[in-house]
Amino acid sequence: MEVLTTDILVIGSGLAGTVSALEAEKAGLNVLITAKFAIGSGSNTNLSNGAFTVANPLFSKEDHLRETLIAGRGLNHPAMVKTLIERGPDAIEKLRGYGVPLIENPMGYFVKRPKESASLPGVLLMNPLRQRLKDSSIRSLSGLIIFDLIEEDGGIVGAFGFLIDGRPCLIQSKAIILAAGGAGAIYQRNDNQRGILGDGYGLALRTGLSLLDLEFVQFYPFVMAEPRLHTFILYPPYPKETRLLDEKGEDLLEKLNLGSDLNRAIIAQRDSLALTIFEASRNGDIYFDLRQVPEEKWNHYPLNFLRRSKFPFRERPFLVSPAVHFCMGGVEIDETGRTTLSGLFAAGEVTWGVHGANRLGGNALTECAVFGMLAGQSASEFVRERGPASF
Repeated sequence: MEVLTTDILVIGSGLAGTVSALEAEKAGLNVLITAKFAIGSGSNTNLSNGAFTVANPLFSKEDHLRETLIAGRGLNHPAMVKTLIERGPDAIEKLRGYGVPLIENPMGYFVKRPKESASLPGVLLMNPLRQRLKDSSIRSLSGLIIFDLIEEDGGIVGAFGFLIDGRPCLIQSKAIILAAGGAGAIYQRNDNQRGILGDGYGLALRTGLSLLDLEFVQFYPFVMAEPRLHTFILYPPYPKETRLLDEKGEDLLEKLNLGSDLNRAIIAQRDSLALTIFEASRNGDIYFDLRQVPEEKWNHYPLNFLRRSKFPFRERPFLVSPAVHFCMGGVEIDETGRTTLSGLFAAGEVTWGVHGANRLGGNALTECAVFGMLAGQSASEFVRERGPASF
């Protein structure tokens, strides 16, 4: 059996896990970050659109609070929302300090992309963070599936799992940060990474912790549904020439009174739009039609991403459908990322509290950055109070 020791173990290497590991390292502690796949690139963060909803000169904290509560139907946890909004600008500056290129937009920030780049924004977000991990003292271990957290005297003392070659692995640690969310892939139609199955939820549940609000699952309205293609998400901004058609070729935007601004609807009315599209799909297939989009717009994101496929997106309409995108419920934490189990912290999609019944677009990455930062700091304080790891 492989036996490893560390002060802080981070399970999951998306944005939340990576930020928490980098924060913990600043305390001068030994940090180990693990993942089932490649560190930093096998997570759902890589598939994201790189948008952070955060207060800025164009979007006040009051605006952020209002929009978050409206989207969540008022079922959000007030203290968690307040923390998200108050610490959001700090998290943005932290990411910039790590080398993430961010530019201001009307509701926060986007990851800046080279004009002709066809890379997903999530990839551009994680690239500098992966490099920061490589340049740090943080140890990385990929190809590890954690099966159980180990408790002793009412607190966490480590984790047990198996390496990719089948060898058992025991990690002794004074604190653990759970950052392994992404349970969407357990559903038949979803836009998540295929191997990201929400391991963190299961690990927390097996320790006896409660999982809250799991009934709140967000669907994204427009996900590729062509049988020959991966069910990847069709991210905005959509060109104004985009049409949404039923199988008779009729314009659904007009027919269903969806308005002309799909980009705004995706952010603020994602749940109702997905439900409307689902109801319409019960009467027949739904298609995206990009045939009227001018040639020059195909040189820019997101259409230049589609150009890499052999599928004739410019020549004919293609099937789309709503699909599971995000889980709002999860592990109960406080405003510092602490769970009710001593030594266990959590951050990112695996947690509960911020989003209520539905998530405002852009709040997922903000949540990962804010609570990843806080979980890393809280875990460091927890370990420092107890002295260095001794096993």
